[in-house]
Parts: sequence; structure tokens; C-alpha cells
Amino acid sequence: MRSCKRSACTLVGAGLVLVGTAALPAAAGLQERTPLSVAAKSSSTDERIAIALERAAPTADDAKREAADLHAQQDMAEWARWMVFLTLAQALVAIVSIGLVLRSLSQSSRAIREATHANQIAQSNHVSDVRPWLEIEDVKVAGWGFTSGGLRFDLEIRLKNVGASPARNIWVDLIVEPETRTYPSAQARSFRERVRTDPIYGERVVFPGATRQISESVTLFRSKMEVLPNTIGTLRNLKILIIGVARYESVFNDDPPKQSGFSYRSECPRDEGLVLDLDNNRLATTTINLQATERGWYAD
Repeated sequence: MRSCKRSACTLVGAGLVLVGTAALPAAAGLQERTPLSVAAKSSSTDERIAIALERAAPTADDAKREAADLHAQQDMAEWARWMVFLTLAQALVAIVSIGLVLRSLSQSSRAIREATHANQIAQSNHVSDVRPWLEIEDVKVAGWGFTSGGLRFDLEIRLKNVGASPARNIWVDLIVEPETRTYPSAQARSFRERVRTDPIYGERVVFPGATRQISESVTLFRSKMEVLPNTIGTLRNLKILIIGVARYESVFNDDPPKQSGFSYRSECPRDEGLVLDLDNNRLATTTINLQATERGWYAD
């Protein structure tokens, strides 16, 4: 029995060997029929896939690199936040600095204005201390006579400089009116303003402490005499009021012109004043004096 079994096994093994040996040429023929390019192509594709998978597979270096990138991004975000804070702080400092500079400029401008004003006051006080002052000492009637326009009065006006510096470009202007019960203040103020802006300049100079006599004439218009009330027939009683302004300049630059005002009224031997004969154009009175009413009704 044992020998039979061994013989069977030996036969089976031999058969398998034979089968295997017979199969080898067939497999070899099949292998010979497979193209080399297809095998090479399949091998190349597999290698590329393997390489791609190998490259795509995460490694420890990739993890470290991602961690480093994340840390760098966090650091950049932190720096960006601090830069925002720093920029805001710089902007606040700049605003405060600008405010301080503007305040300093404002204070400097105010200080300059105050200093300029103080200098102007000091200069004005200095000019006031050393400026000229003209005083009207006396006004006399040197003559009179009828003209085609009315009754002319020739006056002699004596001025004295009581100031501390010369008075120059002196000019005197006059008006004459029939004397009324009240002083013509409005007319005098208007006259003063006209003289203040009048472009005419004189050429006379009066030094400190010196006097100067100026001759001027003024005419009372006939139209103003004809409205006077009659006294005896064609004779008319007349009392006159002379208002004058002496305008002058100082020797200081940019110093405005100065003025001294005065007013005088007639004083005759009889209280009725001047007696006029308009029909014959003559004065019945031979003497006329003037009495000062306001030697300095204003001065500036």
C-alpha cells in the first residue's frame, strides 16, 4: 500500500512537472507576443504615479514649513496691528504738535500786535509831548470896505507856538456871519471838517516859543446883509461873528494835520454895532474891535 501511494505521488508530481514544462513554452510565446513599448509605458506611468503620490504625501518637513508659515503670518498680523497703533499714536502726536504750533503762532501774533500797539502808544505819547501847539493870541481888524460881493474885512491874526517842535505848513481859513443869539455850533463843525480835508497847504513855519502874524481877508456876502432888519430907513445894524481855523503840521512822519479853532465877535463904540448904508455902500462906524469869544473852541 505504501509503495502504491508513493508511486502515485511520484506520478502526480511528474505530471505536474510535465504540465509545467509544457506550459512554459506557451507562456514564453505569450510574453513574446506582448509589445515592449506597452510594458515600458505601463512601467513609466506607474513610476510617475508613484513619484506623484510620494511627492504629494505629507512629510515632516512639510509640517514644519506650514508651521513656520503660520507663525510668520501671525507675526505679520501682530506687527500690522502694532503698526496701526503706532500710526495712530504718531497721528495723535502730530495733531497735538500742530495744535501747539498754531497756539504758539497765535500767541506770537497777539504778542506782536500788542507790542505794535504799545509802540504806537509810546510813539503817540512821545509825539504828543514834543509836538507843536499853535495858540491864537489875538485877531484884529486892519481894514474893511465894500466890494461887489459884499463887505470885506482884513484881519491880522497872531499865532504862537507853545509846543516843543516847529509847526509847518500853516494855513488859516475864515468865515464871517452876522452874529446871532446862539453860537452856530453845527456850522462851525462843518467848517472844521471842510478845513481838515482841504488839500491846500501853507508854507509858513513857526518855531517853538515864537509868534507869527498872518494877514487874511474874509467877506460877508451882500445877500446875508440884505436880510438884516432895518433900523432907520436903509440903515441896518450889524454885528459880526468871525470863525477861524488854523491848520498846521508837525515835523513827524505820518502825523496827521493839527487844527486850532477860534472865534471873535465885533465890539463897537455903541451897542448897536456896525451901521450899514447898503444903498451907498458905506459904514457909518469908523472903529471896529473884535472880542474873543472862543480862542480855542477846539484844538487837536
